[in-house]
Amino acid sequence: MKSLIAKITFFILCFCTTPTLSAQTKKEPKKTEAKQVHVDLVDGNSIDGQLIERRGDTVVIESAALGVLNVHIKNIKNIGSVSTENLKNGKSWFENIHAPHGYFAPTAFNFRKGEGYYGNIFLFFSQVGYGFTDHFSISGGTEMISIFLDDGGDGLGPQFFYLNPKFSYQVDKSVTLGAGALLFFINDGGDFDKVPIPYGIATLGNRNNNFSVGLGVPIIRDNTNRTPIFILSGQARVSRGVSLMSENYIIREAGFGTSGVGTSGFRFMSKSIAFNIGLMYALSNSGDDFLDIGGGNGPFAPFPFLGLSVPFGKPKK
Repeated sequence: MKSLIAKITFFILCFCTTPTLSAQTKKEPKKTEAKQVHVDLVDGNSIDGQLIERRGDTVVIESAALGVLNVHIKNIKNIGSVSTENLKNGKSWFENIHAPHGYFAPTAFNFRKGEGYYGNIFLFFSQVGYGFTDHFSISGGTEMISIFLDDGGDGLGPQFFYLNPKFSYQVDKSVTLGAGALLFFINDGGDFDKVPIPYGIATLGNRNNNFSVGLGVPIIRDNTNRTPIFILSGQARVSRGVSLMSENYIIREAGFGTSGVGTSGFRFMSKSIAFNIGLMYALSNSGDDFLDIGGGNGPFAPFPFLGLSVPFGKPKK
C-alpha cells in the first residue's frame, strides 16, 4: 500500500512541477549578441553605442558616454550597424562610399546595388557611375573642353567620352579583385575611333585603408605593339572626413623608356560629397619632355588637381 501511495505521490509531483519548469524556461529572454550601431535622431543629434534589445516601439542602446538609453522609434531617423573598421575610440565613422574610385581610376571595390555617384574634374570633365549588382557596375564620362576649341573651321575640336564596365569580387576579408575595360571613344573632325583598354586590378585592405595594383593594355588600331599601363594607387583615412590619396600610372614603351603620370593629395569627404585636391605630376626617364603640363621645361611638371564626387542612391537588398 505504501508503495502504491508513493508512486501516486511521485506522479502527481512530476505532473505539477513540469509545467512550472516549462513556464520558467519560456520566460527566459533570448540572448542576442550586442552590435555596434549609429543612430541618427530626428532632432539632428546622433547616438553611438551597442544595440541591447528592441522592446515594442522602444530601442535600448548602451552608450559609452550616456549610459543605457531607451529611445522611442518615432524619435529615430535612421539606425545602422557599424563595422569594426569604422569604429574609432567608441565613435563611429560613416562608411567610405567613395572607395570604389580614386582621382580618376577605379579600385577593385564596387558600388553596392543601387549606389552611384556623379563626379566632376576641373569643371570640364563629368563622369557618373552606378552599381547594377553588388559585383557589377558601369561608369562613364565625357568632356566639354572641345566646345571651346576650333579645329580649323570644320566644327568642334576633338571630342571623347568613355565607358567603364567593371566586375568585382571580394575573395578575402582584405583582398578584392576587379576586372573591366576602359572604352574610349574619340571623334576628331568626323574621324571616329575607339581605344579599348582591358584591365585587371587587385585591392588589398578595407575601404578606409587600401592599396591597389592594376594592369591595363591599350588596343590601338593599326598598332601591333602592346604598351602596358601599370596602376599603383592607395588611400589612407586619417580622420573621419579626410583621406590621403595617391594614384599613379606607369607606362613602359619599347624605345621610349619609362614614363609616369601621378596625382597625390587629399580627399575631404562627408556622407553627401567629397572634394579631391592634389598635385598632378609627370615623370620620364626617356630624356624627352613627357606631358609638359603648365609650361614646364622638363619631365617633371606639377599641376594642381581639383575634383568632386557626389554619391546618390541607396543600397538595394
